Amino acid sequence: MKKICNLFLLLIITKLVIAQIPSLVGSWSWSNARIKTILYFKADGQMSMHIVRKEGKSMDTSITKGYYRLIDSTLIYRWEDMSEVRGTIKFIDKNTFEKTIVDMVDSTKKDILIFRRN
Repeated sequence: MKKICNLFLLLIITKLVIAQIPSLVGSWSWSNARIKTILYFKADGQMSMHIVRKEGKSMDTSITKGYYRLIDSTLIYRWEDMSEVRGTIKFIDKNTFEKTIVDMVDSTKKDILIFRRN
């Protein structure tokens, strides 16, 4: 009986720990006064990025598709044109992450963006 209770307790603790790990799968957005970026991550590694430019009353939308990998805290996108973007992410909570992209030419330049789950 004690073994069954210990096993049950272990299963509950494992489930609680796994439930606390944020998932990247879903829809995330970031915006400023000029653009809104929406990232869609699927469980199978596919992704798409929708950029909406807010210029006056008209809005221009571009869609880019590709694949992503998350290795530890490094997020790697590979777009359809085979270009690749690398950055680090840090989950602030389960609905917010901070993405840092370092410039490939000048490593002292970096962009830090805060994405929120939609």
